Amino acid sequence: MADDLRAVARQFATGKQRQVLSTPHIVFLVVAAAAPLAAIIGNLPIALARGAGVGTPAAFLFAGLTLLCFAVGYAAMSRHVVNTGAFYTYVAKGLGKPAGVGAAFTAVAAYVSFTIGLAAFLGYFLDLVLVQLGLHGSWVLYAGIGIALVAVLGYRSIDLSSKILGALMIAEIAILAVFDAAVILAKGADALPAQSFSPEIALAPGMAVALMVAFTSFIGFESAALYGEEAKDPARSVPAATYASVILIALFYLVTAWVTVGAAGPDQVTALATSDGGLLMFDLIGRYSGEAMADLTSIVVCTSLLASYLAIHNGATRYVFALSREKLLPPVLGKFHPTRYAPSNASLTVSALTAVFVGGVGLATADPYPDHDPGADRLRHARHHLPARLRLGRDPGLSGPAARGDDEFRPDCLRSGRARPDCRDRAGHREFHAARDRRSAADRLAAGPPIRCWSPAASLSLCGCGGLGRESMPRWPKPSGGPRAAGAA
Repeated sequence: MADDLRAVARQFATGKQRQVLSTPHIVFLVVAAAAPLAAIIGNLPIALARGAGVGTPAAFLFAGLTLLCFAVGYAAMSRHVVNTGAFYTYVAKGLGKPAGVGAAFTAVAAYVSFTIGLAAFLGYFLDLVLVQLGLHGSWVLYAGIGIALVAVLGYRSIDLSSKILGALMIAEIAILAVFDAAVILAKGADALPAQSFSPEIALAPGMAVALMVAFTSFIGFESAALYGEEAKDPARSVPAATYASVILIALFYLVTAWVTVGAAGPDQVTALATSDGGLLMFDLIGRYSGEAMADLTSIVVCTSLLASYLAIHNGATRYVFALSREKLLPPVLGKFHPTRYAPSNASLTVSALTAVFVGGVGLATADPYPDHDPGADRLRHARHHLPARLRLGRDPGLSGPAARGDDEFRPDCLRSGRARPDCRDRAGHREFHAARDRRSAADRLAAGPPIRCWSPAASLSLCGCGGLGRESMPRWPKPSGGPRAAGAA
């Protein structure tokens, strides 16, 4: 009996020492996972070009209201169930343990896979920027540095990560807040065109694509519940952080998407997004906020990806920790650090998996964005444009693609091997991209089935089914000595 009482006392003391997060800290962790700046730079042009076009702001409004309704029930559950397992715990209590375990393994696979992808993307995009500053290296090296940095932060207490993420998030929001204000000051009421919310536009074909982009941009908004055991007042902080995160992200996307339509012009925004792709926001920021701000945006996008990587890593760590604590994974991964009270073993495991997979891609000398991937075209396009924003000595007499260093994108300039004045026009720029898009389509057909499109979904489905089966299998043996970790369900 005395041993049991001492064990309970140790659990209580450990739980109190883990509770270090306030509501703002949790908001930083959640919003950073969505990577607002990176989402605007990469996702918004897709919705404008291939989705609802002028009606894209309505898609973000609908997504925000829908998730806010979801947050009502989600926040209500978080007041009654405080557990690092989050969705796993909610599903288990509502639908039974087998369904909960299936959801848990699906969540682990999704978060860990996304963590690995973000590490690779961080290294690749950072290479795009640094190579133009004269720093030549490998994207694998830069990804490795990012993995090491996130591994150190993930190993330590969560409050340090939340403070760093807060600073990075403020930088992201400041960049686009300056852009929004500059457009509104320059165009007045025209910066917020009313037709974006007219029914005939908001319900036009393409809205499904815009909604897909909008909902995807809220990724990680549910992760507030993952930090319930580490919150000072979980019954208040987790619901408040959930509501605040959804509202903040929704307003951020809605206003910026709306202002972007006004900045480009409702009549031209779809064509401009189609031709410029991932460079749309860089061009508009440079036009309305100045080239210095556009240069700074190129760098802050890298920190946005780092922030998202760190936040998703923390989420993956806590799912692994929760499953290990339930002995669905090796129990050693469900232990706290003896002094920092962080799930350090789970964090190191996620970091090791990330390093192995990214390192494997590097050893295979594979490109994270193969030639037949249309997304690669956008990034390789950016490789030639971002530097032009970072280089000094632009020719002030040039405009359009020539001012951004587009000479090499004209087919005739490629053949001639030199830049000529007649090569410096937007028509040639668009002609080249149309030809390249046709080649990309041919490459995709020649490459066979789009395995990367269906394999993630298939993997997640298999993980869910595997989790259901895992619940009926024998558990990992209970470790000898010591109480179970604090907060176990």
